[in-house]
Amino acid sequence: MEDQFNMNKDEIREFLTHAVADVKFTKTNGTIRNMLCTLKAEYLPAPSVAESVLTKTKRDENPNIIAVWDIEKKDWRSFRVDSVIDMFEHY
Repeated sequence: MEDQFNMNKDEIREFLTHAVADVKFTKTNGTIRNMLCTLKAEYLPAPSVAESVLTKTKRDENPNIIAVWDIEKKDWRSFRVDSVIDMFEHY
């Protein structure tokens, strides 16, 4: 039996602010996806004026969703924390 992935949202977010990671998770349609992603500042795009306005707008944050920068697609993507199968630092 495999060990179950055991990191919460804050731990994942903290890890991704310091690393590029390969995250393996189950998409909402049931397929498995591997995503090379990060929250490291050096990889993130410069915020646009529209994004600045949006971040000032109060939005309800889903406690089980984390938004990350997809290195390969060069765009923001998200995944459910409880859908993560595995995550490791990419070298």
